[in-house]
Amino acid sequence: MEVNVEQMRLEEQKKNVVVAYLLWWFLGFLGAHRFYIKKSKAVVMLTISILSALTIAFLVGYVGLLVMFVWWIMDGIRLHKWVEEYNLQLIDNYENSKKSELTNTSKR
Repeated sequence: MEVNVEQMRLEEQKKNVVVAYLLWWFLGFLGAHRFYIKKSKAVVMLTISILSALTIAFLVGYVGLLVMFVWWIMDGIRLHKWVEEYNLQLIDNYENSKKSELTNTSKR
């Protein structure tokens, strides 16, 4: 039985839904789940969280925290789909690279 190293690497790169939800639950206000699945705007989420925490004494931070809470809930609803899309994109990229390799070797 032949072990396909490339497929093993592909499986290692896939993201786990359970890990994504654990990151969302415990570190979601910092955008950890977004960093995990390489989603854009993770830095924006982290920046708003930090600025809200720093300005909470001036009551401005509460608005930021409210925005972050709504954003956090919306991310929780969409997270499963994001992980599936990420994993499907990985597989698609892998298959396209295999096709291009086959095409290049057959032209030689």
